Amino acid sequence: MKNRHIATLIILSVATALFAFALGGCGDDKPFPHKHTFSTEWTNDDIYHWHVATCIHKTEISERAEHAYDETGKCQVCEYVDPYYGMVFSEYDYGYALRDYRGNKTEITVPSVYRGKPVLAVVNGKTNDSTRMTVTSVTLPQGLIRINDGAFENYTSLGSIVVPEGVTRIGNRAFSGCTALTGVSIPSSVTSIGTNAFEDCNNLKFEKFRDALYLGNATNKYHALIMPAETDAHYDYTINDKTVVISDGAFLYCDTIYNIDFPDSVEYIGWRAFQGCSYLNNAILGKNTLSVGDEAFKGCYRLSRADINDKIAYIGKDAFDGCDVLMYSEYDNALYLGNESDPHVALIKATDSRITSCMINSDT
Repeated sequence: MKNRHIATLIILSVATALFAFALGGCGDDKPFPHKHTFSTEWTNDDIYHWHVATCIHKTEISERAEHAYDETGKCQVCEYVDPYYGMVFSEYDYGYALRDYRGNKTEITVPSVYRGKPVLAVVNGKTNDSTRMTVTSVTLPQGLIRINDGAFENYTSLGSIVVPEGVTRIGNRAFSGCTALTGVSIPSSVTSIGTNAFEDCNNLKFEKFRDALYLGNATNKYHALIMPAETDAHYDYTINDKTVVISDGAFLYCDTIYNIDFPDSVEYIGWRAFQGCSYLNNAILGKNTLSVGDEAFKGCYRLSRADINDKIAYIGKDAFDGCDVLMYSEYDNALYLGNESDPHVALIKATDSRITSCMINSDT
């Protein structure tokens, strides 16, 4: 009798378990294994593709992998088309820089955001010569800050470029050798243009004023003085009164200038802008000049006068090196430049490398 009772209990337990299994669903906590089911369609983002779960475990995914692109920028697995295919980016703490273009499009639009971070710069990478020869149009994004050295050098089919507002620096040789380039718009935000940034741009239309060539925008055609026009005459030189920037190396070793009239509009004088101008006698900076670049007047050995305004914020290394006849104001073992009302605006150098003390003038 006892054995029969035990057998009955066993049978009831098994039946209960089978019944529970039959009622069990995908999302319960029963100890029996569950097999996830997944969609046959692909889900993707700009990096990966995957299959999503069709059961109640919606966070489960299957076959996640990076895209495998063909030569047109289409993923051979999920058929996602990369709008930035061929563009190679470098990641930094605060954003990305476009480093190369390896695609086959003739018209490129650089994104303002890539993988959740802003695109802040275009730098010179390893773009091959054939690509540089075929790209006809580049659209740059808002939010860009810099166009670095050589970024578009020898893009020989590039017809025109609009540098967006917000860019502050156009690097050395940035557009050098762009022989088809006919137009460039330089925004008011640009404060620095590198040496030979537009060298050998034989079809580029500059604005000309008093034997110098300028680039700018619709509001100010003379925003940046790029280089002198070809001339053999010696003269006293007048810069356009709307000019804000004098490019790096603009008058490098130019021996046709005696005196320069800097208008109050000029704020930034570039690196080596007047280096080696051997006949330059006077450089009277305007009232709003903020920065004089490194070696800006280096080797101007006839320069006898240089007036500096009270707003100056930066004078670069060796800005007046080799200006042997330049008249300074001396105060307690140091040499200063300034103006008639304040001769001690900027301390340029010590009177001698062997000095043991120097009290900086209180007006500096």
